[in-house]
Amino acid sequence: MPDPMIMAQLEKEQAEVERLHQQIAELQKENTEKSSHISQQNEELSKLRDKISQLEAALKAGTVAAVASTADSEVSLLSDYTPSTFL
Repeated sequence: MPDPMIMAQLEKEQAEVERLHQQIAELQKENTEKSSHISQQNEELSKLRDKISQLEAALKAGTVAAVASTADSEVSLLSDYTPSTFL
C-alpha cells in the first residue's frame, strides 16, 4: 500500500503540473493574439508609409510645377518688354 504522505505529495505536484500546463496554454494564446495584433499594426504602418511616399511625390511634383509655372510667367512678362523699355 502506497504511503499516504507520498500520495498526497504526488497529487499536489500533479495539480501544480496541470496548473502550469494551463498557464502555458493561456500564455501561448496571449502570445498568438499579440503577434496577430503586431502583424496588423505593421501592415497598417506599411500602408501609411506608402501613402506618405505618394504624398511626398505629389508635393514634389506640385512644387516643380509651381516653380515651372512661375518661371514661365516671369519669362512671359519679360517678353512683353523691349530693350528700350528698360532705358
